[in-house]
Amino acid sequence: MRVQTTLTGSAQGKAASAKGTREIIKGTGRFEGIKGTGAGSTKFLPEEEGEAAPKGIGEGSITYTLHSK
Repeated sequence: MRVQTTLTGSAQGKAASAKGTREIIKGTGRFEGIKGTGAGSTKFLPEEEGEAAPKGIGEGSITYTLHSK
């Protein structure tokens, strides 16, 4: 899958949200020949003390086609 994401920062310079697109470029096994696209977004929560990275809440969807063998 190829993903392209745009991050939006907050006043403190931390990531506040992200939006992106996805393209399925290759599948293996039973997913060989799959093609598809998708989009999604994430909203990051404020970091808590001691966290290495912020937690986020996201949603997205992928539309795909899979040819029968």
